[in-house]
Amino acid sequence: MAVHGPSPMGRDARIEIFNGDGSQAGACGNGTRCVVQWLHGQTGSDQFSFEVQGNPIKAQFLEDGRISVNMGVPRFEWDQIPLSEEFADTRGIELEVGPLGAPILHTPSVVNTGNPHVVFWATKDVNTYALDKFGPMLEQKRQPPLLQKRRQPRKPLLNKRPLSAPLNDYKGALRSALFL
Repeated sequence: MAVHGPSPMGRDARIEIFNGDGSQAGACGNGTRCVVQWLHGQTGSDQFSFEVQGNPIKAQFLEDGRISVNMGVPRFEWDQIPLSEEFADTRGIELEVGPLGAPILHTPSVVNTGNPHVVFWATKDVNTYALDKFGPMLEQKRQPPLLQKRRQPRKPLLNKRPLSAPLNDYKGALRSALFL
């Protein structure tokens, strides 16, 4: 991430976010939280507005130390993610990771929050999965329905590691998700 401030649109800063292949991303919630943490420490401010690829993102450093980022409206339509084939419901697409007939992970949700995300819902402790293997496997898979490549690949800037995070589902039960 590169932070430039203030933006021509009157925002506190303009942020450039780079994917591992060198292309620019439209948003990154966790990266934006890091920027807010740093700026809060530098300025003492609690409210921030950023510009990312011409789009506004607002963030707030909360009293309890948490950081809230308004990422805008997520896109769930298959062609807005984008996927290489049409899916009526992107909450569970046909995709498997692992041996044929005995997948380790399957039926992920897909969403675009400024950058496409594939979210596998874990059925056991996320630390028991070979997370370092799944991301590269999915990125190199060229068959539908994986994400379309709309950018030219470039030399990776960073080593990619999947992120795992606990989530509260609509019933309040703790679940885990693997974001790849």
